[in-house]
Amino acid sequence: MQKILLALSNVFLFLHATAQSPRYVYQSEPDEALSVRNIHPWNSKNVVDYSGIYHFGDSEWEWDLVVSANESVIVFQSFSNKWGKTDIDEKETWLKNSRVFKNAKITGNRFVTDSLNGYFMVYKEDTAVSYGIILTERADKLDTVEFGGRINITTDNFFDGDYPQLSQKVLDDSFFANKTKDQLQIMRNEVYAGYGMRFTKGGKMYNWFMQKNWYRPWRDITDSCFTEIETKNIAKILRFEKM
Repeated sequence: MQKILLALSNVFLFLHATAQSPRYVYQSEPDEALSVRNIHPWNSKNVVDYSGIYHFGDSEWEWDLVVSANESVIVFQSFSNKWGKTDIDEKETWLKNSRVFKNAKITGNRFVTDSLNGYFMVYKEDTAVSYGIILTERADKLDTVEFGGRINITTDNFFDGDYPQLSQKVLDDSFFANKTKDQLQIMRNEVYAGYGMRFTKGGKMYNWFMQKNWYRPWRDITDSCFTEIETKNIAKILRFEKM
C-alpha cells in the first residue's frame, strides 16, 4: 500500500504505525511531512475554540474549511477555486466556489456533517504547536485521512464586504435596529454579492456593488448557498426592512 501511494504522487506521504493504528495521508511534500507520533486529540470544553479557517491542499488543489461554532449554531463551509469566466472579465479567472455542510455536530474533538467528517487535532513538535483538523473517509473510523492546519487569518479578512459579521455569527437585533432601509437592503444583498450573484444591470444593487473591487458576478444564487448563520441574519434584516 505504501509503495502504491508513493508511486501515484510525490505529493502524498503514507505513514503507517501498526496494524491497529490509524493510517495517515498528508497532502504535503515529503520533507514537510508530519509525524504520526506528534499528532494528538485537541479537546476543548468550549466549541467556540474550534472556530477558525483551516487550510488544505496546495496550488490549484488548495481549499479552506471555515468553522463557525458556538452553543446555538455550528457551521462547516468549504471555499475552493473554480476556473471560469465572470460577467465582467474578458478572460477566465479563478472563481470563489463554496459548499455548506449540513447537520453539523461536534462531540469532544470529533465532528460529523452530512458528507464531511473529521477530528480536531493538535500537532506538537518541540516547542511548536499547530492546531488543525484531520478529515476522514468514514465518520466512525480513522482511515485514510488528511490534515489541515488552522491559518492565522480572521474571518473579518476572509469574507468580502463591509459587513463580514453577517457570515460569522447570528447578530443581535440591536445591530440592525439603527440602520436605515437603504443600509439594510445593502447588507442583505451583500451576502448574495459575496457569492457572486448577478444583479439586474443598471439596477440599484448592480450599480452599488460594481463599485466594489471584490465583486465578481458569475452565477444565480439560491438559498442553499447560505449557511445557517447567514440565513438567520437575512431573516432578521427582512423583518427590520418591513418595519
